[in-house]
Amino acid sequence: MCGCNFSAASQVQPERKSSKRTEPMTLLRFLLLTLLLLAADNHFLQAQAVVEQDTEDKKAGIIPIRMANARQMFLDRNVRGALNEYRVVLEAVPDHAAATFRIGECHYALKNYDLAKKYLQTALELDADVHKEIHYWLGMTHHRLAELDEAIEHFRTFRATTGRANNYYYDVDTYIEQCQFAKMMMQQPRNVKISNMGRQINSRFDDYTPSITADGSRLFFTSRRPDVKGGGIDRRGDYKYFENIFFAELDRKTGEWTAAQQVPGKLNTTSYDAVLSVAPDGKSMFVYKNDASSAGNIHFSRLDEETGEWSEAQKLGRPINTSYFESSVSVTADGKYLYFISERPGGEGQGDIYVAESRGDNRWGKPRNLGPLVNTPGDEKFVFVHPNGKHLFFASNGHQTMGSYDIFRCELVDGEPKRPINLGYPINTVNEESTFSLTADNQTMYIAAEYEGSLGERDIFKVDLSEFNILQEEVVSQVYLQGTVTNADNDRPMRDAAVMLFDSKGRSLFDTRTDRRGEFEFKVLRGEVYEVRVEVDGFRPLTEKVDLDNIDQSRLVVRRTFGLR
Repeated sequence: MCGCNFSAASQVQPERKSSKRTEPMTLLRFLLLTLLLLAADNHFLQAQAVVEQDTEDKKAGIIPIRMANARQMFLDRNVRGALNEYRVVLEAVPDHAAATFRIGECHYALKNYDLAKKYLQTALELDADVHKEIHYWLGMTHHRLAELDEAIEHFRTFRATTGRANNYYYDVDTYIEQCQFAKMMMQQPRNVKISNMGRQINSRFDDYTPSITADGSRLFFTSRRPDVKGGGIDRRGDYKYFENIFFAELDRKTGEWTAAQQVPGKLNTTSYDAVLSVAPDGKSMFVYKNDASSAGNIHFSRLDEETGEWSEAQKLGRPINTSYFESSVSVTADGKYLYFISERPGGEGQGDIYVAESRGDNRWGKPRNLGPLVNTPGDEKFVFVHPNGKHLFFASNGHQTMGSYDIFRCELVDGEPKRPINLGYPINTVNEESTFSLTADNQTMYIAAEYEGSLGERDIFKVDLSEFNILQEEVVSQVYLQGTVTNADNDRPMRDAAVMLFDSKGRSLFDTRTDRRGEFEFKVLRGEVYEVRVEVDGFRPLTEKVDLDNIDQSRLVVRRTFGLR
C-alpha cells in the first residue's frame, strides 16, 4: 500500500521539482524561438517584397512592349488583336490612361461607339493630357452617336488646343459643318418606314450591296460572314472574313424571305467577290473582284437557267477597267449606258462617276467623267441609275452630308446631271449610307446601313417609300445664306464678328466668325425661317429674322447686310 503510494508520489513529485528547476531555461528557449520566428518572418517579408518589386519591374518593362505591339497591330488593321493587347495592359494597370484611350480608339474602329465613348471619356478623366487627339476622337464618337452638340464642343476644343501640323486639324471644320447640317436634317425627317430584314438575311458580320430583281422576288447581297467559301480571314488586310455573294428568295404566300445562302456555281471564290448590280431579270450580274489576278475590277457573270448555277466571273476589258480601282456599276434599262466608279487619273477627287456608251456584246466606248456638279474632291463610291434613265443616285462624302457617306439624287437631262439633292433623314444619318437597290415600282428601297437595331456591322434594311416620292419630291433644297457685318455709322466691314444662326424654335444651328471682309456664309434649307444674331465687343448685339419660306426656287444664294451700332 505504502509502496503504491510512494510509487505514485515518486512519479508526480519529480516532475514538479523538474518544472521549477527548468523554468528559466524554458523562457529563454521561448524567447529564442520567438526571435527566430520573427527573423524568419522578416526574411520572408523581405523576400516577398523583392519578388513583388521584381514583378513590378518586369511589369513596368513589359507594358511598353505590349503597348508598342498593340499599336503596330492597330496600324496593320488587326484591330481586335490590338484590343486584346491593350486589355492585358489594363488588367495589369487598371488606371493606365494611355491604354484606356487606345481601347476607345479600337472600339471606334470596330464601330462600337457606345464603348468607344465610355473608354475615351474615362481616359480623359484619368489624365486630361492623355493624348493630343483625345477631343478629336470624342468628337468623332459623339458624332456617330448623333450627340451633335457634344461632338461640336469636342471638335472645337480640339481645334483650339492643337496645332495646324496635326493631320486632323483641317478636317474639324468639315465635321462641325456636318454636325450642324445633321441637326437641321433631323428636324424635318422624311416620311418613310425602316425595318431590319432580320436574321434570315443579316448576320452579326458585315452585310451590304443589296440588289433586287425587278419583280422583287430575289435579293442578292455581299457578306463577310464565317461561311464564305473557304472560311478564310484576310490576314494581310483588315483581319475580317473574305467576302462572297449571297441571295435569298421571297415566298409570295407568306411574305417571308428564305434563309440567305451562297449563290451556286463558280462565281464565289476564296477571295473577294461582291455583287455590284443584278440585271432586272436576275439572269446576269456585275461583280467586283479583288484577288491575285484582278486588283479591284468590274466583272460579269451569267446564270445558267438549266442548272441554276452562276458562271465564273469574266473581267470587263478596257476602257472600263484600268490598272486603277474600279467598282460599283449600273446600266440603264435599255442597256445603252453604263455608269461606274473609277479612281483613274484626271478625275475630280478620289473616286469619280463615269459613263460609257454601249458598243454591243459587253463592249463599251470611252468613259466620260460626269464633271464637278456630281463629282467632288472627296469620294463618290456608289452609283445607281434608275430604270427610267432620268434619275441618277450616288453615294458621296464630298457633298454636304450628315456624316461619312450620304445618298444623293440628281436628274439627268440629255445625259447631263443637274444639281444633286440629299435624300434626307432618316434614309441618310450621321453614319455611312452608300449602297442600295430600288424596286421597279419605286415603293421599296433595300439599303445597307448602320441604323439602330443592327444585328452586327452593316445590316440590310427595308425602307417603305409608299408615302415618299423619291423621284419627284424636292427632298432637300439648300440655299446659301451669305451675310456682311458692317459698322452702321460708316459702312466699314467688321472682321471677327461672332455670328450665330437659330431655327424658328430658337435652337442653335450654326455659329461662325466673319472674315477680313466682314463676310460669313451658312448653308441652310429653303422653306424655313431663321434668326441671325451678331455680336461684336463695344456694339449692341443685333438679331434679325431671315425668311426663306417663299423665295424663288431658282435662287441659290440669299444675301443680307447686318449693320451694328
